[in-house]
Amino acid sequence: MRICGIKLTHDGSIALVEDGRLVFCVEQEKRDNNPRYQSIDNLDAVVVALAEQGPGCVGC
Repeated sequence: MRICGIKLTHDGSIALVEDGRLVFCVEQEKRDNNPRYQSIDNLDAVVVALAEQGPGCVGC
């Protein structure tokens, strides 16, 4: 089972867990040199982050 966890507010982040193991986790501020404490204002950022992690993550 795949679970995608998303925190949209202060220090927004995206995590993917598959079969109880962390596949990846990324903070929005680390992507594209965003400012500190960046929130996720557009869910397209989630789609892009999953696509960047490889074909197994698209459509999670």
